[in-house]
Amino acid sequence: MKNLKAKTILVSLLFILSMSIAPQVSLSGEPAAPCGGGDPIAQGPPIPGFLTFVNSGVEEGVGMVTFLGTCNKQLVTRKFCFPTDIVVGGFAAITKDHLINLVLGDLGPPECCTYCGGEPLIIANVKKFHNTGEKIIAEIVLRCFTCP
Repeated sequence: MKNLKAKTILVSLLFILSMSIAPQVSLSGEPAAPCGGGDPIAQGPPIPGFLTFVNSGVEEGVGMVTFLGTCNKQLVTRKFCFPTDIVVGGFAAITKDHLINLVLGDLGPPECCTYCGGEPLIIANVKKFHNTGEKIIAEIVLRCFTCP
């Protein structure tokens, strides 16, 4: 357990250090409405953490997303495939504003928003963002949500 905790702290520190030297991007854009026009209703606590989104090149239009964060003082990790064509212009054109209100699927962690988890997650805030054209690294806040 100590070894896992030390690795988690080391990875987090390295990520924070790399984000401190990465330029921040803040361009205006219209986020998509996840509830078909209604405002999502947040459930549970915010889930702060770090997201990497890699344009895999293995399968056209699909990239690998990895999230490392915390909820209720517990480590939350998620790894899943996600479409890379969320904006016109492809992966390299994705900005900070394209991530806000992006629904990641039914990936809510157990004992965070509910006992069993599985709620839809939405990116509620993007604090830092860097897109190299092949990899996105961002400090984000996820929220579990329901639609009215």
